[in-house]
Order: sequence, then structure tokens, then C-alpha cells
Amino acid sequence: YAVLVLSFMFWVAPPALQSLLSKKTPSNEQGELQGSLVGLSSLSAIMNPIISTQLFSHVALGAPYFFAALMSLLSFIILFQFRNKVMG
Repeated sequence: YAVLVLSFMFWVAPPALQSLLSKKTPSNEQGELQGSLVGLSSLSAIMNPIISTQLFSHVALGAPYFFAALMSLLSFIILFQFRNKVMG
């Protein structure tokens, strides 16, 4: 059950972010936005196992977790830079 609590943001965040993005996008560009989001999600679902297994087998046992943490940190930095640019 602890895993369910910890993975809560993984399941809640994407629909919330999609909703926020769609509110900021004009109606004539909604299809492009949704297609881009699904495309990025699919690309990450394809690349994640490839990168993680290579890191796991060639670098170290914990390397995929550190890589995921680094990617999350970079994502937050990009998010806050973009947010400050748009909101500020």
C-alpha cells in the first residue's frame, strides 16, 4: 500500500497538467496540443525501458533510479522557468 501512496502523483499529475494546458490553448489548437502530449508520453514509454535497462546492466544497480531523479529535477527546472516566463 505504501507504493500506491508514493505513486499517487504519477497518476494524478498528467490529467491535471493536461487540463491546465488545454485551458491556456486556443480552441483551434487543441488537437495539436493533445496530439503532442500523447506523442511525448508514448515516446517516453518507449525510451524509458531502453535507457533504464542499459543503465542497469552497464553502469550500476541504482543508476536507473538516479537517472530518473535527475530527469525529474530537470523537468521541474524547465517547468518553473517556463512558468516564470509565462506568468511573469
